[in-house]
Amino acid sequence: PVVESKVLSVVVPAYTRAKLIGQTLSSLLNQTLPADEIIVVDDGSSDRTKVSVLEFVVMDSRIRLIEIQHGGVSTARNTGIELAKYERIALLDADDVFLPGKLKTQLEAASREPEVVLWGTYAYNIGESGKVYDMAQDGPTNRKAFELLRNKGAVGMLKNSSTLFRRELALKLGGFDSRYDSSEDTELWNRMAEYGPVSVIPKPLIL
Repeated sequence: PVVESKVLSVVVPAYTRAKLIGQTLSSLLNQTLPADEIIVVDDGSSDRTKVSVLEFVVMDSRIRLIEIQHGGVSTARNTGIELAKYERIALLDADDVFLPGKLKTQLEAASREPEVVLWGTYAYNIGESGKVYDMAQDGPTNRKAFELLRNKGAVGMLKNSSTLFRRELALKLGGFDSRYDSSEDTELWNRMAEYGPVSVIPKPLIL
């Protein structure tokens, strides 16, 4: 399937991640199908996160730095989603990494199955050294698995940095609820699942 141009914003919430955010942003710049916009929301960091991000801002005009007072990850993500220009949102935490084909694989899948409201992927778990120690296989990979989870009142625990969804739906639902910080992601995924299926691509496309 052909992926339309100018459809994707990536939102990167960042809080005191100066040592790691460079590899995070580099992974976005190395995508086989690049994002149209990258919004980094600095959630009141006390280290050199801002300085690290600005080094990338001067290199690539797609990267925007938004600074807010520290309010937690839900507030940071919601700020980025609200300010995004494009139809689809991908999330990437500032200590995670996209593998090169992540965005292309998901956008092509979304083009084939527009009824899916939330996409995820499998993930490699890594330590600070970058060494892979296992693979997380979270979330339903087909419609039957999704329906089984819904019948139990759940959708599975998708990795935040694997997700892709429509900005319009996230805004309609009010985004992440900061009352549930630490499980705010699963809470939102469950609300999204009321509007259509959730599907995970059974490939590890993030670190």
